[in-house]
Amino acid sequence: MPNQYFKSLLPDLADNLPDLKISSEVRFNLSLEKLILLKKAGFTRLQAGIESLSAGLLKKMKKEVSAVQNIRFLKHAKMLNIYVDWNMLYAFPNDSEKDYADMYKILPFIYHLIPPVSQTPFVIQKFSPYFDFPDKFNIKNIIPFPVYKEFIPSSVNLNKIAYNFLGEFNTAWNKEATHYWKTLEKNGAHNILKTDNIISKVFNEVIAWQKAWHHKKPPKLELKSIGNNRYMLIDTRNIYENKDIRIIDSKKAIAATIDFSKTSKEKYLFKNEMEWAIKQKLILKVDSSVISIVTTNIETFKQLQGALNNFIKND
Repeated sequence: MPNQYFKSLLPDLADNLPDLKISSEVRFNLSLEKLILLKKAGFTRLQAGIESLSAGLLKKMKKEVSAVQNIRFLKHAKMLNIYVDWNMLYAFPNDSEKDYADMYKILPFIYHLIPPVSQTPFVIQKFSPYFDFPDKFNIKNIIPFPVYKEFIPSSVNLNKIAYNFLGEFNTAWNKEATHYWKTLEKNGAHNILKTDNIISKVFNEVIAWQKAWHHKKPPKLELKSIGNNRYMLIDTRNIYENKDIRIIDSKKAIAATIDFSKTSKEKYLFKNEMEWAIKQKLILKVDSSVISIVTTNIETFKQLQGALNNFIKND
């Protein structure tokens, strides 16, 4: 979506066609302010190219986005009741067990956010860097998907018309460079994913996350204002011994909901509250950053931002 639409088209849609329900493909690094504009214009479903919540994998994919940004996008979408279609990639060239282990650690704590609609092994696609420059990624023996042979005449050169290809490369899922899709076809994904491999653990954790959203009441991690600078924190993620409902003060609410910059004064002012929020898994340590995963409505979010500014002014 062109950037100028946020200043022209979206406000016009909100003013003149208030009952629209629209879906669209968007960039995954949209700010909360831009997501609010999309919501007001009638966008209720977005397709975002998130593809991973692993900082290491995103770097290897050459994505211009961090794991923190992807998680924040999912949090903001949940706050606005916008459904997000996204896909989790695995078995990526030159990935490592650490890439998946880092992601595996945080998955149980974000069940309240929208899960991926699917999990897909990496595929080499024509015109991608992996197809055009396979040596850079240590990919060998690239061949078209075997399924093409089932409906395309043998006289046709598949290398010229195919779009999806297999290749041999090292991956944490299979440390020997093989055509892992052939292994999937031979043994079945169901049996392979019973192994103790870290990718299998991530895969099964995501399946559990998806199942949690099949219930009438998906998990919640939500903050609600109840007046007099007090807030109700609803947490139904079923982690540790956290109570489902807790009443907290404004300082804890700010620390648990607002992301502070790495070197901000806020971290000093809210040191104790941040330590509490981290212990309660309301804030997660991801890569070299920390991120709040507590959701709330926009009115309460802005209320907390205003309260934060007052704390800073009065310090």
